[in-house]
Amino acid sequence: MGLLVKKANYYLGEKEDNIVNQKSKEREFIRLYAFLYSAKKEDKYFKKAKKLIEALRNAPETKDDQQIRTRLQSYAYYYDLCFDKLDETEKKIIQEQILKHIQWLDDKKYLRINNFGGGHHFYANISAIIGCIAIYYEEPSTRETFQIIEKNLKEGFIPFYRYLSCEDGGFHMWWEYSRYYISWICEYGDIWRSATGEDLFKENKWLENTFYFLLYGLRDDLTYWGTGDNHARHTGSVDIAIFEIIASKYKNGYAKYMAGILRKQRRGYPGIDELFNDLLWMDNDVKPQPIETLPLVKEFSRVGAYVFKENWGSAGVTALFKCTPIYFFNHSHRDANSFEIWYKDNLAIDSGYYCNYGSEHWFNYYIRTIAHNTVLIYDPIEKLANWDKIKSNDGGQRFSQSPHEQPSNVEDLKNKVLNVAETQLLQDSEDYALAVGDATRAYSPHKCEMFKRYFLFLKKVKNWNHPIIVVLDKVISTKPEFEKIWLLHSINKPEIKDNLITIKNGDGKLWCYVIKPDDFDIRLVGGKGREFEVNGVNYPLDSNSPHVDKKRVESWAGAWGVELIEKKPDKLTYFMNVLIPTDKESKHPPMVKEIKN
Repeated sequence: MGLLVKKANYYLGEKEDNIVNQKSKEREFIRLYAFLYSAKKEDKYFKKAKKLIEALRNAPETKDDQQIRTRLQSYAYYYDLCFDKLDETEKKIIQEQILKHIQWLDDKKYLRINNFGGGHHFYANISAIIGCIAIYYEEPSTRETFQIIEKNLKEGFIPFYRYLSCEDGGFHMWWEYSRYYISWICEYGDIWRSATGEDLFKENKWLENTFYFLLYGLRDDLTYWGTGDNHARHTGSVDIAIFEIIASKYKNGYAKYMAGILRKQRRGYPGIDELFNDLLWMDNDVKPQPIETLPLVKEFSRVGAYVFKENWGSAGVTALFKCTPIYFFNHSHRDANSFEIWYKDNLAIDSGYYCNYGSEHWFNYYIRTIAHNTVLIYDPIEKLANWDKIKSNDGGQRFSQSPHEQPSNVEDLKNKVLNVAETQLLQDSEDYALAVGDATRAYSPHKCEMFKRYFLFLKKVKNWNHPIIVVLDKVISTKPEFEKIWLLHSINKPEIKDNLITIKNGDGKLWCYVIKPDDFDIRLVGGKGREFEVNGVNYPLDSNSPHVDKKRVESWAGAWGVELIEKKPDKLTYFMNVLIPTDKESKHPPMVKEIKN
């Protein structure tokens, strides 16, 4: 509480207009001062909250649903926490503001829905129910809306997320977006418990499994994998909050341990939200339990993600193999049977950068198969369309042509129409782990009869000090002339010599031996002005996007890659590649040869 009070006192003199209209900032500060008034009953905090609310009321109208949500929550927290200081006129004014913002969300079709698969509907429902709870007794007209949203959450969103998480964790919007969805679910759970006495955490133990999804999504530098749309891969206050909530609600020592690790590596001082979250959820009765006792191979079956780790230390090989069985569009990519490899830095990467949702770069390169370490099957006359627009023909996986572009409810999740792949962890032994993905249905049936990938993680290799990865692909096209292209992306320019590809980045290096096909070509792609090229057209980042950060682009987006093709076209092509992560100082790769039988 002491640090939170210090922060609040420090900003007491800050002009309200500098805070309002910064989306999350207005909610953060209004909640802070309203809470401190409620806890300490000091007028200075109420006065500051009131000034912020007045500035918010005088702010320009907005059509931004995110800003509508934060304003709605701001009014709700102020009304609820400062209720005893408001006269009847002030109460009526705030009630009207809450109702106005709930009505905006309702008018925009965010509340009366049957779409529980993603988008902003979930955030809108959480924000609206916070508003309904605040004025539930004073404004009976909210009760119908309250019941609609309660049904949405209990019979729609939560069952949808529960199905995907199941017994092993997993979330369909991958690590960047999953963090925020999970944190909002947890915050809603506590608000609901406070308002109704019902413990949603006890009823939804699957939430504990989401911690493991986040944990295994972290590499040794505590950044997340690049899978799916992501602006930021670094951990922050939202991750600490989730780990503390999971630790507190489920007495999970691993989550408590990781919350402590993230605090130690945090840059700078904790922000208001982090201090507030600590006050709500930090439970020091939960003893940290080191994660070194957890398995080094982890399967997230419903989302088709497999993580392979050399160790839990700071210098181990980590690999991700991904083949999602269900077709998702929102913040997901056309990347079935793809992989990433990390050792001391990004080596085999997901390329491209999330500059803007729906941008030319996003639609034509970033979310497409060509930006990932998987396989293309190129039919020069194929038309790949979504949102009724023709997109670049990258030779990759198709967009869904079902009545809606992704699952909306649990029934859709089970619908075979939206099932595009099969995946399984076949073996996890002392010496190796093997996963397999069949992504045949992820491609148009007019060009693909089979694409099956075996991802073999050799944990122990004689006379070698790190794991080695073998990727075996069986690809059958409907016509021999449809070129099949094996992709490998990197940050820096690869070196190619005979059948050996060398990728260097930071303190890490990746050797890739081409074993199959027997007669092949390796094409070097990328470079300045060609970083995100599809069929001779480069799709650069949107330079006007506020999300384009030069350092992040250099660290994540990549600019280079290789394309492996079979010289003699055939319907059936086998690709076999041996990937060897090592230190940048390593001079001599181990001998790799095919044993024929």
